[in-house]
Amino acid sequence: MKVISLFFLLILSSLLFNSCSEEVKPVESYENEINTFFEKKIEALKAPRGYLRVNGLYWLEDQKTYTWGSGKTADFIFPDASLPEITGSISRNGSQVTLKVTGSIRVFLNDLIFTHGGIYGNDHDLGFVRAGNSEFFVIRRGNLFGIRLFQIKNKEIDAFTGAERFEINPDYKVQAQLIQTATSDSIQVLNVLGQISTYPSPGLLEFSLLGETYLLQPQFDGEQYFLVFGDLSNKKDTYQGGRFLYIDKVDVNGLTTIDFNKAENPPCAYNEFTTCPLPPAQNKLPIRIEVGEKRWARQGS
Repeated sequence: MKVISLFFLLILSSLLFNSCSEEVKPVESYENEINTFFEKKIEALKAPRGYLRVNGLYWLEDQKTYTWGSGKTADFIFPDASLPEITGSISRNGSQVTLKVTGSIRVFLNDLIFTHGGIYGNDHDLGFVRAGNSEFFVIRRGNLFGIRLFQIKNKEIDAFTGAERFEINPDYKVQAQLIQTATSDSIQVLNVLGQISTYPSPGLLEFSLLGETYLLQPQFDGEQYFLVFGDLSNKKDTYQGGRFLYIDKVDVNGLTTIDFNKAENPPCAYNEFTTCPLPPAQNKLPIRIEVGEKRWARQGS
């Protein structure tokens, strides 16, 4: 009799254990998904041309030539002691940008030794210029042209482990319904330079969060939607310029998922040399979104 009771007790324990395991496993799997998402983002930020390595932005006026190098007399002073005080010059003529090397250092364009010629033309950059511990290329923002500078080696960046995050909360992973209106096929976005750009939009995403219904308007970004949103946590705990979210396109029923646990800081949260979009008025939520990345502060600041 005792053997039979023990047998049934073992079976019951096994069932309870398996039941508990099935309940815990999805939660652990979801947490792993979120952690892996941010691990990949950290590696992208630290990459050779990641946003953490941006350490200069120099705007080019039309029909003007600038000197560049490490010296105080250079028009563009690069924070790189390995460069000559005057390493060369950069000129802009309309949408054409040329570079000339005059300093005693080897300079490369796309890993080939370079002395003079074009580095931007036909409406696109012609590659990356490398000199010393610096690498740069030409960016265009509307009618503005500039030099974006990267630092190749930096121990602080190599040791970067990411911004602090809120605790993962599955309640902030919500289903959204696409709603299209007569005016929702485009969205106007202001960036930190004060420029307003218009982008195509799939429409409005309607969702319920913590018992209330809200609308957000994303824009198209390849195979996903891209969303710049703000919320009340921006005042103190998260980046003041809002956060980014990438969302899968809707299915045949017009449904998708918004996971605020993947809310990430824009590049402007990490340095002043990037040009980020800001949340449009319709994407500023009147609540605190206490998941995703928090505001990042450089160590020692």
